[in-house]
Amino acid sequence: MESDLEEKIDALAFQFEDSYYCSGEISQSFAEKFNKLVELKAIEPTEFEDELGLSGETFRRWKKGLIDPSLQNLVAFCIFFEIDINSFTELLRAGGYTMNFSKRRDCAYNFLITNCIGMSIKECNILLKKIGLEDSELLLARNKKTQK
Repeated sequence: MESDLEEKIDALAFQFEDSYYCSGEISQSFAEKFNKLVELKAIEPTEFEDELGLSGETFRRWKKGLIDPSLQNLVAFCIFFEIDINSFTELLRAGGYTMNFSKRRDCAYNFLITNCIGMSIKECNILLKKIGLEDSELLLARNKKTQK
């Protein structure tokens, strides 16, 4: 029983270190924070493209800071690659987003990040539709590849 607790404590300590490492300096740009997460999670451009249906060019542009993602794409990225809520919040801020909890969409996205990490984008979209979000609010709504 005690070894189970030790394993849980070790896992939580590791999770904290990941979160702390990714948070970094408050003044970091989206690209800097994104690059830290990509390095930490060892995400390859092909994996980004295959799993999220976003182009390798989009991946490179996010990495270089040439564009920031849409809110839907940022949420999809964080869910699929199991990015914790603290790192998600840091990416939001760095990308110029804030969550408005009076909006159903923002509450739903926050719910996904805190409760649905590891689910497929398709499963998340089914949930988002079930709770009443519009097609335009679905994750990667413009991407046909991930909707199949």
